[in-house]
Amino acid sequence: MSDPRNLETASQRFKIAEEGRIDYLGLEWPGLETFLANVGHYWRLAVGKERQSDLQADLRQLWDAANTLSRAPIHPRHPAIGLSDWLLSKPALADPELERSREACVDAVVSLLNEKHPATSLGDLLKSLRFLRVDSRDDIALVAPKKHHAAIRDSLEVNDLSFRLVSASDFKRAGIWDVAIYLGPQYASFSGTPIALRRSEVAWMYDAPAALQTIQVMWAGERFDLADYKVWDAIELQLGTEIGPTRFRTDISRFVPSLLVSPSSHDNDGVDGVDFHFADGYRVSYSADFGPKPHAIATDDFDVDIHSTLVSKVAESEVLLMRLDSTARSFVQAEARRAMGYADYDHAVKLRDEFKSAIVAAARQSEAETHLLRAHFENPLYYMRVCEDPNYIGPDSQETYVKLCMALRVEPDVSAYQTFVRLRIFHRQAGVKARATMIEQLVTNRTWEEAIRDDGYCRIRFTDVGEVLIAAVLKISKSRAALSALGRVFRNGVLLD
Repeated sequence: MSDPRNLETASQRFKIAEEGRIDYLGLEWPGLETFLANVGHYWRLAVGKERQSDLQADLRQLWDAANTLSRAPIHPRHPAIGLSDWLLSKPALADPELERSREACVDAVVSLLNEKHPATSLGDLLKSLRFLRVDSRDDIALVAPKKHHAAIRDSLEVNDLSFRLVSASDFKRAGIWDVAIYLGPQYASFSGTPIALRRSEVAWMYDAPAALQTIQVMWAGERFDLADYKVWDAIELQLGTEIGPTRFRTDISRFVPSLLVSPSSHDNDGVDGVDFHFADGYRVSYSADFGPKPHAIATDDFDVDIHSTLVSKVAESEVLLMRLDSTARSFVQAEARRAMGYADYDHAVKLRDEFKSAIVAAARQSEAETHLLRAHFENPLYYMRVCEDPNYIGPDSQETYVKLCMALRVEPDVSAYQTFVRLRIFHRQAGVKARATMIEQLVTNRTWEEAIRDDGYCRIRFTDVGEVLIAAVLKISKSRAALSALGRVFRNGVLLD
């Protein structure tokens, strides 16, 4: 394999792009077709039904199995597929039609477990069809999602074929291979992102592949059309050798993703919130006016950026980062205390807490006793709520600080306000350090990108700053949320931190 950084490799890639050719092998698998058709029927019946958790879990298990079998050459009996375990569980279904549909899925699973994936005899198959030379000792890349590599190795029967399993990200950063074999569709399987966008993100694998010979292997589950991956009008993409079907009976990409999200919570005593739903039942709420701001992740081939953003700017398919424990907050507090000086920091925290407590107490009094607060602010409850947020340090401007002091009938202390300003600065500097720590680790090991592409989310435990959830937004809704719940992650209705 050539060095990805030298000029010769770059020239080779331009030459490959000009040829614009890819070989194709489509494999028949009636057993998987039947399974996918029955799962699809069960899935569609569940749309609009009551969101009972055991039904969602049942559908999720089937979705994971169907998705994996459609995208990776793994035996259906392999523990990574989970179908044997699925047969042992059964949700309580009150709807007779749903019950019948699930029974059809059971029959399809029992039959499927007695079959093997048609792509597992890959070496003999490709040689017999003359896709590869019989005596080939070339560098061969088998491209498949990294999370499936162990199960693929368990299942593949390659005989004397020498190959290396790589992910799409590894393949992109490597040099030129002799042969690249794409196992299943290469775009992200996470269904929260429009399929056209997901295909465009891997179009380079077809119009400028990193291999002298490229072979796409497909089987039941998703159609293949080379035109879906064309991004340059100057290059005419065309199939070379084409064997087998390019279209199959069931297209798994049409399954309804909204069934994988948990319902919103409602708190009549809370604040207006925006709920961001993610795959596998994860959910977080933010407010445009109170509490923490969302943090988004942006990436390119070399860099990762984490930045705060407005709630109104977050769109479906955007990737957010959310903490799952208090480690990051403890890190920020400890770093700020060390940098500011222990005595000064403790004094500043004491002043802050006393000031916030006074505002909360005043805002909770009867309307007659809060006339001064109302005289200076349209909504005194705003300050009660922000002061209940543990991350709130104090007013951003001295003018607001003075108004609050007047409302509380206390003499404004400019030195106290300056203390709040210093405390905020040191907290922000510590926050920048925590963010840099996360970015460094995200850049060093980018396997999390594979998880986002294939599952829609990834949980990572960072050194020093704790565990986070990185997830692509699947759905956005509105609800009433408790102030204490803003920015905190729930999974299937259960708070995680």
